[in-house]
Amino acid sequence: MKKRLILHAFQWTLKDIQRNLGRIKEVGFSAIQISPIAPTKDDNSKEFWMLYQPIEFTVGNAQIGTRDELVDLCEAARRLDI
Repeated sequence: MKKRLILHAFQWTLKDIQRNLGRIKEVGFSAIQISPIAPTKDDNSKEFWMLYQPIEFTVGNAQIGTRDELVDLCEAARRLDI
């Protein structure tokens, strides 16, 4: 069974994760866990706990990124087998 190393990219933006995918792969991570990206009550807050108080079930918020950024990240990660 292949060992999987998961990077928990807590509070990283989707753009930052995508920008670092090569390095993430290089150091041996094979999966990435991101913070929740549902909209929150206060999009201007950078407090971590706001991410765990979603107000709806759509995808995207000001802290982490948009739905389109998530799709782009997933496609780029797949190309690198992450």
